[in-house]
Amino acid sequence: MDFTGWDNLDSARKWDDPTPQQRHVRQRDVRTSLDGIEWTERSSGVRLALSDVAYGNGILVAVGGDEGYRRAASSVILTSPDGVGWTRRDGRSASLLGITFGKGTFVAVGVTNIGGSYQGSAILTSSDGITWAQQSVEGSLPLYDVTFGGGRFVAVGRRVPRQVGLPYTTRVWTSLDGTAWTPGDGDVPGPLYSVSYGNGTFVAVGSDLNYRGTIWTSADGMEWKMRKSDIRSPLYGITYGNGNFIAVSDEILSSPDGITWEQRESGRSFPLRGVSYHDGTFVAVGSELLTSINGVTWTRRNVGHNDELYGVNYANGAFFAVGAYGTIIQSGAVTPSIAPPKFRTESLTKPMDGMMHLSVEAQQGARLQIEVSTNLMRWTTLTNQTTSSGRAEITDPSAGDFGMRFYRARQILQ
Repeated sequence: MDFTGWDNLDSARKWDDPTPQQRHVRQRDVRTSLDGIEWTERSSGVRLALSDVAYGNGILVAVGGDEGYRRAASSVILTSPDGVGWTRRDGRSASLLGITFGKGTFVAVGVTNIGGSYQGSAILTSSDGITWAQQSVEGSLPLYDVTFGGGRFVAVGRRVPRQVGLPYTTRVWTSLDGTAWTPGDGDVPGPLYSVSYGNGTFVAVGSDLNYRGTIWTSADGMEWKMRKSDIRSPLYGITYGNGNFIAVSDEILSSPDGITWEQRESGRSFPLRGVSYHDGTFVAVGSELLTSINGVTWTRRNVGHNDELYGVNYANGAFFAVGAYGTIIQSGAVTPSIAPPKFRTESLTKPMDGMMHLSVEAQQGARLQIEVSTNLMRWTTLTNQTTSSGRAEITDPSAGDFGMRFYRARQILQ
């Protein structure tokens, strides 16, 4: 995978500031690179900030807008079939801060703002990225992020207090179709800036009322439990990949389940704002761009400009990182950095003795965690092994006790 050269394609900022601030934006050129060396400039035609990007139904959709401090907010919606040429679509009086795709539907979230006062949350839905319908939820709250997993959408943000002096809280919202939304059970103290889904669990990150980082988990998006709150600064981004959650700020944290967390990097002068994963590679962005093949060791990449990046996502064969001043930078074509563990299907044997015998191929010396499930939703650990010659032999002594049993292997971060 080549992350030495990036294509400046056009987009902007991830909402992260509890106080609305007017940001001055300028039109940017679009620079593309197929090999990370040669660059071609293209005009974006966008003067307002973008905040996030998603891919679905064969189309890229980038969203953003003007926060509208002291004036009406306006949204930006751009679509592109290839990430190079972008077309502006009709928006609404809202600043859009996050977008996801699921069940054949794009869902974009943000905040409505008329005359400098928060009017409530903004939720837009579309099947093609071109025609959008506006949805609504109760209460006055900006929504910062939305994800899809486990058959439902989950949106997080910050609930504006009804009276001056009261603390900010967060009410998480869920939806099966992106149209009808249901509030979670109770409020979460402080804002939540990002949410992700993996291994049957939603994990949301943000800050408490003292601006320390917080991590919350939920199986269904309705009932939430705090898992960690001793992080010194707010957490702004989270993703799931290769069997692990990665959360970022001025620290980088990893967890296999959203409950037990380990610090991987710390002491950054400026926090990272977003993180994404695809096919063996993590990408984290902020005032710099970092990549990692395991979530433990991170490498800084030169992206050819100094504008801060706020979000990153994988789409249509490449990573797209979005940031300040109308910037999207696109990576070169993505190829796997490391071969993932895989089962040798010819090694499967019928458990005549009540035991299942499996063989897993992986890189020599890789630490593997073998997990089992009866429904593909909830997974438990069967065993941990280290490959000595590129292969691990696994035995499940309880296989005969189940009518159906699923297996998966993931490489443990070292």
